[in-house]
Amino acid sequence: MIRFTMMPGEDGDCLLLEYGDGTFLRRILLDGGRSGTYPRIRPTLAGLDGLVDVLVVTHVDQDHLLGVLALLNDPDRSVEFGDVWFNGFDHLLEFEGFGAQDGEKLTSALVEQKLPWNDAFGGLSVEVGRELVWFDDGSTVDVLSPDRGQLESLAPDWVKECAKHGLIPGRDPDEIPWCPASSTSGE
Repeated sequence: MIRFTMMPGEDGDCLLLEYGDGTFLRRILLDGGRSGTYPRIRPTLAGLDGLVDVLVVTHVDQDHLLGVLALLNDPDRSVEFGDVWFNGFDHLLEFEGFGAQDGEKLTSALVEQKLPWNDAFGGLSVEVGRELVWFDDGSTVDVLSPDRGQLESLAPDWVKECAKHGLIPGRDPDEIPWCPASSTSGE
């Protein structure tokens, strides 16, 4: 069984993919539409037995991200997530040695709520070229975009947008387990 539901995302995207064979059921929520989307999809999410395997936030445009923020900020949220796939500022540039403001809000929500974040990628960015086989049923996902160059090209605009709003992009390297500068990385 494969079911692909286009949720009422206003002028944005909010899609629910469900698949399984009777012995298992997997759910992937892609984006969240605008903030007004969440009240309309909340009843559907409440009927999902409490788990969405993966929440994917494709990019930081408000018509994809604001509904996710509303969902994560709901203290009575009816679902948890096995993993959240989202490229925050920390994923744009490889550590060696626009809606960016909303992207920072999502970063804060993921960190504060201690939600799994890009766990399927070892905490690294979601990008073309990362091998991924997941779920015990052997299902695979091939990431079609973005590639490393596309991610890096977003960084200057992200920094400018954050500066306009008095924000410092990204997290302290000591809080990022996969960052070589991190004291928690074991290096």
